[in-house]
Amino acid sequence: MFMPMPSGKRPKNIILDIESGHERLCAELAEGLDSSDQSVLLALIALAGIESKIISSANTGPKSTLLWNNLNVSFDAETEQCALVTTTQTDILNILGWNRSGHEYNRLKKCLNRLNNVNLLIFKGERKWRSGLLSYLINNTSVIGEEDVVYVVLNSKIAYAVDGGQYARICLEERRSLSSNIAKLLHTWLSFNINHGYHLSPYIDTLVQRIWGEPCKPHQSKSKTEYEKKEIRRKRAEIVTALKQLSELDGWRVRFNDKVGSNRQVEVKRLRVINGAVEKSNP
Repeated sequence: MFMPMPSGKRPKNIILDIESGHERLCAELAEGLDSSDQSVLLALIALAGIESKIISSANTGPKSTLLWNNLNVSFDAETEQCALVTTTQTDILNILGWNRSGHEYNRLKKCLNRLNNVNLLIFKGERKWRSGLLSYLINNTSVIGEEDVVYVVLNSKIAYAVDGGQYARICLEERRSLSSNIAKLLHTWLSFNINHGYHLSPYIDTLVQRIWGEPCKPHQSKSKTEYEKKEIRRKRAEIVTALKQLSELDGWRVRFNDKVGSNRQVEVKRLRVINGAVEKSNP
């Protein structure tokens, strides 16, 4: 759902359709989402893990009703509980590691708007579940020196994960230390797919497909234009650069094979964390 986005070229009205096991997920995006949007979502999930309240259709207060209605829940989602986070824009910026400037406050609001305009639909047999990704409300204050309060409702699937359901551990401190957007997106994908103490050995082209959402199809390279071939080489190079950034983090080990092109493969290991410290491992 999150991918590299050329500056000023966000696609509009995207529909993603994914099948996994016995479930089918359909995501409707008003605008394309990039690593900044992903960072904001992860920051909000982190805040929910620290402190959040339960919100459902039973809440009847004016703010709760507005937030719930804006989540656009239907089918099975109507009876489920969501997570309400009460925070400030400054707290979110601090978790993101963004500057407290007018530009970054604006950037945050744009990310919240884009995330607010994501709707998810899950089919499982004859059952359906529909909800927005999140809804939010900024309660502007006119009192000098006081922060505007931000209320965010995360949908029931996220709330379940925060409350101890199935989840992946993503280190935001590691993410903040990565300089490129590709590296941030790759770090998140690898964190979802590699548990601590385990490794994965994907082909570079597989990672290109996961980050850009499109297969390289190297076996069809003879029918590709020179521009398309150049784009494949560029994306492979960006993935390799991102992996090298990842290898500089204490919690990861990265080793490439000696192949090139579509045969190039990488072993990525995520080190165990013992008593809050990353295990020692030979490079």
